[in-house]
Amino acid sequence: MTTDTTKTNFGGRKSFKRGSKVRILTVDGKVSKNVYRVDPLEEDDPDYSEYVKSDRKGLVRLQGQNETINVLFRRILPNSVDGQAPVIDSGGKHFTVCPDCGAVLEVSAANQVDCSNCSKISQLYWLGVKPMTQTNPETPIAEATQEVPTTQAATSTTTTVVETPTASKPTEFKAKRPAQTERKAVCLETLANLENCELWTKSDVKFDHVNVDVKSHALIFTGDNPRKYCFNTYDGSLGKKAKDLMITEFLANDSSAGAKIWHPIKDLAKNKEDLNKKGYKPYSK
Repeated sequence: MTTDTTKTNFGGRKSFKRGSKVRILTVDGKVSKNVYRVDPLEEDDPDYSEYVKSDRKGLVRLQGQNETINVLFRRILPNSVDGQAPVIDSGGKHFTVCPDCGAVLEVSAANQVDCSNCSKISQLYWLGVKPMTQTNPETPIAEATQEVPTTQAATSTTTTVVETPTASKPTEFKAKRPAQTERKAVCLETLANLENCELWTKSDVKFDHVNVDVKSHALIFTGDNPRKYCFNTYDGSLGKKAKDLMITEFLANDSSAGAKIWHPIKDLAKNKEDLNKKGYKPYSK
């Protein structure tokens, strides 16, 4: 089975060492349990090369145990990050998901986070800029990714290890916000770039907690049997009592696990027009 996870280019051609072991960032903001290999080929294969470049859409082919998937290069993580907590930027704030209990925590330290729900202390893995150091890890995968070997690239890799000399304890959500223990982070960029899908978002939704950034989303499947999956996010996460998003079932239009929580679309163009009138806009980072 081959699955594309995006449709557009998001940052140029990136190089990965063929056959190296990697993990991926899942939709709920965690590190995948499954380990993948970067497009493995035998050396005598006519298409063999030491490194694999992402295609013009930013995709890299990964081989799992029972599947082959095409993944946006930004979602590819080193195999060594298992057990670490990826940091997600949402609305200018930084959040991470506890690898043990799934609690969503706001991050203010550079190196680790202490989960107030289960007391798990996890090392942080930064997907982008560390505000505490103002360094940007251009190449996120040390053992799996190789840019064109230049002096400049080597210098960039060196600067990413600069850490702040002191790390304060990460802050938690302020009082009167929804309880974080059951909240689940959502990677909107991943959803927006699913094959045959469009993500429409309405910002500044009124809510009884003024300090919470609430957005309404409509994930539209534009292929056969068009359909729409609606959900809200609160500071980039699902609600306090929200269940996991049933994205796999939605894409397959599979209701075997229970009643469908998405809706069929009769007229795709009219539905998008209605969303636009209600203040929804196509998702953009």
